[in-house]
Amino acid sequence: MKKSFSFLPLLVLIVTLPILSGCGKPAEQGAQEAAQPAKPLGPAESMQALIDGVNNQEMQAVWNFLPGSYQKDVNGLVHEFSTKMDPEMYNGTFQTGQRIAKLLKDKKEYILKNPMIEGLPVPQEKVAQYWAPTVGILAAIVNSDVSSLDKLKTFDGGKFLSSTGNQVAKDIVSFSDLIPTKEGELSLSEKMKQTKVSVVSTEGDTATIKIEAPGEEPKEQVMVKVEEKWIPKTLADKWKDQMEDAHKQLAELTPEKVTAQKEQTLAGL
Repeated sequence: MKKSFSFLPLLVLIVTLPILSGCGKPAEQGAQEAAQPAKPLGPAESMQALIDGVNNQEMQAVWNFLPGSYQKDVNGLVHEFSTKMDPEMYNGTFQTGQRIAKLLKDKKEYILKNPMIEGLPVPQEKVAQYWAPTVGILAAIVNSDVSSLDKLKTFDGGKFLSSTGNQVAKDIVSFSDLIPTKEGELSLSEKMKQTKVSVVSTEGDTATIKIEAPGEEPKEQVMVKVEEKWIPKTLADKWKDQMEDAHKQLAELTPEKVTAQKEQTLAGL
């Protein structure tokens, strides 16, 4: 049986890949830092910089954490995707998303009074509290550097994370801050702030670090050096296979399959 082609899951994969590996600085400054990272860090320093960057909503830390060839892999994958997709279908998806985001923002009070919303098993005040950060996340993505194929052709993960990534991270923090915690329990942000990383052992290009977060058992992580960057061994071991799998999926994205989906997708939009 032939495998069916699904446009939206693949779109989600491509768009979210750069941030699946975590009050930011201005986008231009962040992009410069991503292009010209600081001096090489040790295994514990690398992980600490990643944790601190994510906690401070400076998402370029995620990009700077990756070796240069990994960054090229991500950019290349997105650029390849941009050559495969139909402009009308892709751009139309994001244009619809932009209209939805604007509608949710401008007509909040009207929508919240809709019987379907009022009938949800969630207090109305809670729905209202979560509304702004949720809409903010959607708006940031649909208006970002991945919102059209022309923009996607020149996509740069460092710039994306230091602009859209920072905004999404801020909204996620705002969202998580609204989630009730038990008395005396730290929020995720506070846990990350107090997390400490130390070196257990080092041997050549392999090291073991210890990650200690308040209220949790210490966790040891094996790190390896790749192109002067210390990254988790699990990431290094799986990266090549994950990239090959992604390219195989893109290879299956033929013009015929895209055209077959176009009419259905545009009708849905």
